[in-house]
Amino acid sequence: MFRHFEEPGIEIFLSGAATMSRDSNRRAMKDTRILFLMAFLFILFVLYLTFRSLSDVVMTVTVILLTVVWVVGLQGWLGFPFTYQSSGILPLLLGIDIAYAIHVLSRYYEERREGKDVAFSADRSVVTVGMAVFLTAATTAFGFASFGISDMPPVRQFGALCVAGVMFSFFLSVTLLPAFLVIRDKKRVAPAERFGTEKELPGEPAGLLERLLVRIALISERHRAAVGLVTLMVVIACFALGTRISTEADFTKMMPQDMPSIRGQTEIAKHFGGQGIVYTLVSGDALDPSALKAMREYERELISIGATNEHGEPFFEKGKVMSLASVLEMVLGRLPQSRQEASMALEGMRGGRKANSQGRLVSQDGRTAMISIRVGRGTDQEMKEITRIIRDLNDEFAKRYPELSFKSSGFPLLMTDVLGSLLPTQLKTSALALALCALLVVGVFGSVCFGLAAASVVFLSIALEVAALAIIGWPLDFMTVMVSSLVIGAGIDFGIHVTHRFREEWGEHGLPVEEAMRKTVSSVGRALITAAFTTAGAFAIIGTSGISYMRRFGLITALSLVFALISSLMVLPSLLAWRALRLEKASEVKGLF
Repeated sequence: MFRHFEEPGIEIFLSGAATMSRDSNRRAMKDTRILFLMAFLFILFVLYLTFRSLSDVVMTVTVILLTVVWVVGLQGWLGFPFTYQSSGILPLLLGIDIAYAIHVLSRYYEERREGKDVAFSADRSVVTVGMAVFLTAATTAFGFASFGISDMPPVRQFGALCVAGVMFSFFLSVTLLPAFLVIRDKKRVAPAERFGTEKELPGEPAGLLERLLVRIALISERHRAAVGLVTLMVVIACFALGTRISTEADFTKMMPQDMPSIRGQTEIAKHFGGQGIVYTLVSGDALDPSALKAMREYERELISIGATNEHGEPFFEKGKVMSLASVLEMVLGRLPQSRQEASMALEGMRGGRKANSQGRLVSQDGRTAMISIRVGRGTDQEMKEITRIIRDLNDEFAKRYPELSFKSSGFPLLMTDVLGSLLPTQLKTSALALALCALLVVGVFGSVCFGLAAASVVFLSIALEVAALAIIGWPLDFMTVMVSSLVIGAGIDFGIHVTHRFREEWGEHGLPVEEAMRKTVSSVGRALITAAFTTAGAFAIIGTSGISYMRRFGLITALSLVFALISSLMVLPSLLAWRALRLEKASEVKGLF
């Protein structure tokens, strides 16, 4: 509006809900494009380092890009708007989708190293690791689906699009990717140096990384009691720290402070005081003298409460509280004595200076009037106190004037309600996601113990996430409240792959527990590290955003995924070994009778 207006000595600021929404959408779109490109280049780099094959990179990227295109198309088809939540979907899908492709490729090359032909290796990779990928996709989808119970539409839409992205990625990873592999390799015999040799003993890790991972897992497997005790102590400490987590729902605090609309908001508050508006609607016969009297009493009592903010300034000041009654009193010099007098005064105001006041403070039929209350945008606790005072006053006046109703809304009340729903939303979505994921894994594995062992990975990562938020001092906001459910869906992948491969080596191939653990970690360890590195890396790239809520979301999610990986290598092996040894012991005892 004022872009081309220039005058020496004059500086113009423009703010308000519309301009802040416009500025935030522009900044989020710009960040999304940059972050998507950074995450994409990062994943290309990691893929090439992992497989050292340009064709592997091209095939995997094709799967990822098809998934992204389908999700973006679905978003447009469903009419979902672009919001600050949806700005994180594309980097998120990059991180999650790459993990599925990595596990399929890793198993394919494992089979090829053992001398299997192309078709058999591709088929084997889908039959074996494909089941684990299905479990990880299903649990990830359940994690995102839990957002459907949120009270906030953008969160529900975010969850729906992520569920679609996960299922698209799974479908392409077990159909299109193996087909690409067969087409590429069916006419060539892979050279020995491409796939490695089998100089090592069966089950022995081939490289330094694998040997390190195996050593970590075996330490966990051999010291089960110590691992259990330390884990229990860590969990208790984490949830004790969790009591220190605060909440934040003020959109202006979460946006970059250099945005024009935020600068304008700051200048307005500095020169003109409170700019958070509370509206109290008085319904009944708003033009009746008794209703006008009630509104005037409401104003006076609100101002006389005397509550102050942390700077000693009153929440409610004379001149910042206005109603239809105070406007009519200013025009007539007193309150109207009858409904007719009030109507005539309003008619007279239509062509005068107070014409706009009528439109703002009373409905056309005269049944509803509005009390406008301008307050400062203070801390979360101050907004809660303002909300409590106004709602208590509404209840008091509803009793005093039963023919009238008093209902309030506005920024402070909205922020308080959102803050109040953040923690319950996290608890509800996290509990639902964890329960659904655990039930699915238990059902597929056919074992409560093995299923819960796989799910324990995300339970530990959530506990560590809570502790990290408390230690860093980051609040729960619109984005970080979603991290727990997201980590349940994405982090359980590590537990599933370790548990699935261990059961294959121990249960199907009959290897001893320690040898099965050695074979498991040496086989899937590199794929786990690569998948974790790419997924956490994609989220860490989101953490470079200039928007605070995206920065916190990206970094805490990356940390949580690293916690899940650590749990799958340092805690899960002890649980799997404990259960397997108990089953072996029970089988031996049973065989004696």
